Amino acid sequence: MIVAFFLSVRAGLDRHAEDGQEAPDDPASLTVRILEDIRDEIRGVRTEQVATNERLERLEQRQSADAMRLATEIVTVAKGIDQVRDLLRDRRAERATLTDHEKRIRAIERKIA
Repeated sequence: MIVAFFLSVRAGLDRHAEDGQEAPDDPASLTVRILEDIRDEIRGVRTEQVATNERLERLEQRQSADAMRLATEIVTVAKGIDQVRDLLRDRRAERATLTDHEKRIRAIERKIA
C-alpha cells in the first residue's frame, strides 16, 4: 500500500514534469503537490465508493424482492402439501369402506352360490 502511494506520488511528479513544470526544489511545494495527489486519489476512491453503494442498494432491493417471491412460493407449496395430505386421508378412509363392501359382497355371493 505504501509502495503504491509512493508510486502514485512519483507518477504525479512525472505528470507535472510532462506538463513542462519542473520538479519543485521547495519542500513546501512538494508537500502541496503530494497533498493534491492524495486529494485526487481520495476523490477517485469516493466515486468508486458511491458506485459500489449504489450496486449494493440494487442488490439489496433485488434480494428483498426474491425473498418475498420465495416466501409466497413456500406458502403455495405448503397449501399444496396440505391438499395432498387431505386427499390421502380421504382415500385411506375410502379404502377401508371399499374393503368392507368387498367383504360383504363376497359373503353375499357365498350365500347365493
